[in-house]
Amino acid sequence: MIGYLKGEIFYKDDKFLIVNTGDGLSGVGYKVYTTPDFISEVGIGEHANLWIHTVVKDDAIDLYGFKNKGSLDFFDLLLSVSGIGPKSALNILGLATTTKLRQAIVSQDSSYLTSVSGISKKIAEKIILELKGKILGSTEEGSDDEGLSQYNKQGRSVEVEALEALKSLGYTQREAREALENVSKETKDSKDVGAIIKATLKMLS
Repeated sequence: MIGYLKGEIFYKDDKFLIVNTGDGLSGVGYKVYTTPDFISEVGIGEHANLWIHTVVKDDAIDLYGFKNKGSLDFFDLLLSVSGIGPKSALNILGLATTTKLRQAIVSQDSSYLTSVSGISKKIAEKIILELKGKILGSTEEGSDDEGLSQYNKQGRSVEVEALEALKSLGYTQREAREALENVSKETKDSKDVGAIIKATLKMLS
């Protein structure tokens, strides 16, 4: 099984990268499915390190790559949920950070999971049921424990409300989420949905 790749980005599109792990004519190009955020971060000709999950099927061997072990570990957690396959797990990781997903699961906020990832309420509730205990009993590499505790005290995240409001104004889920990620911590900590939306709209205009 392939667990790690290091090489030059030979090609990329919106769903996968081709990673050349050798030099010159001796190079081997591996097709690696990954998140849109990671694809946007790397350019052709640049070098990248990827943590790999290998899926062996009857007719193919698929590779799913992540820029850090924390993302890979969370991908593996999602795969442990019945009804979640590799492509669904990758889609979920592509639409929210692992820290925010963990926060939503621990606080049992199924509405956040459905709003950011597009999964059904039934699947969201299944993810919460099967993963909450595992997340509480583990520490994610690079996780924000302080942020997790704060989210638990607040309950439903104000960012969910802001995200839903922005989508109602015609912005796509990805546009709204990426803008929300760049809102200042001070504005988010105010818990003022109106202020958060106002700050986000300035970035989107």
